[in-house]
Amino acid sequence: MVSKRTCSRWRCPIRCCSALSRISSFRRVTASSKWSRRAAKSSTPFKPGYPDKALVARTHQAGSDLVFGGPAGRAGGGVPGADFPTPETGLTRRSEEEVFERVVDLKERSEAAPIIDLVDLVIQSAIKAKASDVHVEPMEKGVLIRHRLDGLLKEVMDLPKWVHEGLIARLKIMAGMDIAEKRLPQDGRLRSMAEDGTEVDFRVSTLRTLFGEKVVMRVLDHRKGVPALEEIGMSAAALEELRQFVGPTGSGKTTTLSSALRSVQSEKSNIITIEDPVEYQIPGVNQTQINEKIKLTFSSALRSILRQDPDVILVGEIRDTETAKIAMQAAQTGHLVLSTLHTDDAPSCVTRLMDIGAEPYVIASALVGVVAQRLVRRLCVNCRRQYTPAADTLRSLTIADADAAAIPFYKAVGCDQCNHTGYRGRIGLYEVMRVTDKLRRLIAARAPEAQLREAAVTGGMISLGEDGLAKVKSGITTPEELLRVVTEVREVRMLCSGCGSAVGVDFLACPSCGKRLSGGCPHCGRALQPGWNFCPYCARTTEIKREPRRLHERRS
Repeated sequence: MVSKRTCSRWRCPIRCCSALSRISSFRRVTASSKWSRRAAKSSTPFKPGYPDKALVARTHQAGSDLVFGGPAGRAGGGVPGADFPTPETGLTRRSEEEVFERVVDLKERSEAAPIIDLVDLVIQSAIKAKASDVHVEPMEKGVLIRHRLDGLLKEVMDLPKWVHEGLIARLKIMAGMDIAEKRLPQDGRLRSMAEDGTEVDFRVSTLRTLFGEKVVMRVLDHRKGVPALEEIGMSAAALEELRQFVGPTGSGKTTTLSSALRSVQSEKSNIITIEDPVEYQIPGVNQTQINEKIKLTFSSALRSILRQDPDVILVGEIRDTETAKIAMQAAQTGHLVLSTLHTDDAPSCVTRLMDIGAEPYVIASALVGVVAQRLVRRLCVNCRRQYTPAADTLRSLTIADADAAAIPFYKAVGCDQCNHTGYRGRIGLYEVMRVTDKLRRLIAARAPEAQLREAAVTGGMISLGEDGLAKVKSGITTPEELLRVVTEVREVRMLCSGCGSAVGVDFLACPSCGKRLSGGCPHCGRALQPGWNFCPYCARTTEIKREPRRLHERRS
């Protein structure tokens, strides 16, 4: 029972202290310390057009929770599926009827017209804005909707707190999730219709946070299709290397992997993929989605695929030792295997495979190439403006002040076409490491990453920083964008004074024009970058010190 003092304190409009009631936007909610629907309904005035809802509450909860709408995470007052004492046991138990009514209540809320319209607005606005992700984040006093546009999050809606429960329930129903489960994370998938009538898929993920469930939706817009390798920002040199082999990416995106798969697609080849989930539907490719609930993992699916007479195999991600070993064995038996790893750069992919459990000699024989990539925002060509970067920025880019005057740098300004961000879309920075015979010997000998990188550069690898610097000099992106995604832009190459081509640190002659490169170490002969006072290879000074000849030597 709720005391009269509590009713007087909260100025309760009803005289009977056995129940409290309030009218919400969805239904009339009555909380009572006694399980009596008849008493609850008769104790409060009825308002036509509002369905009734009776909840059980503890005596101390019936007043405050109902007046204030309950603490964070509760809606409608009272405690959904509350534990309440029974006269028989004196203990607490969960009312199955209350749990069932709670689920029904959530479903009805999600089917209310305002919630349906709100969910449609959230989905359609994301499609129209070409967002890659949608974040539905519960806050203490509201719900925040944010879009990820060109890699950065942007706030688009700030909704009242009362819409959160219905909004989440509606998304769960559309994604095929359990709306009653709020404590554990869930994954699902929903499909919506764009304004032009095409279907757009969303990969939905939920996570319990302090103020309620958070939802993140990955937008899988099939209208974009799988771009060709020429369209994702690869330089001519990297593209030529990639056409000679197609191997595991260092930390690539699904788009690059799908583009590489499309480049080797043929009517004469059997291509099978194992993905989690399938984001791009590629015609003519047999795509399989893993399901850990039925123990269909990357490793188990890969074993089955090897019995399907494949020519090309795509493994979405190498996560464990077993998957790595099976993928390596498949590559050694003549199959083209594509996969992904999350590492910092191309050479570190080798050490990552060793950490997972792959043997060095197996990696050396199976690996043919690695592609590391980062994504930077592309400048809006309509509003970009030329400028001169600050001295600190030029030093970070390893560009001399004298050379900066000849380079057209651009900065982001913002206009209507780019939504006043200064950027439109993204482009990739690529580091393609082709595994040469020298690299194979180093990998088999467990050489450190620094030595692998040096050998890769000698073999013609262009680093992420170099590729990004070339895109900055071409006006495709800004120095700030490059420094945002690449922590250190160290130009491990010089430019040939004859033709302007990039040349390796170890090169004594330009491979493009044959010009002999100057500035080599006087002791070991290896090429040096401007400003180096000591050779990093032989640890000796770069200055040539000539000893004076003795008198008898001059006479002779």
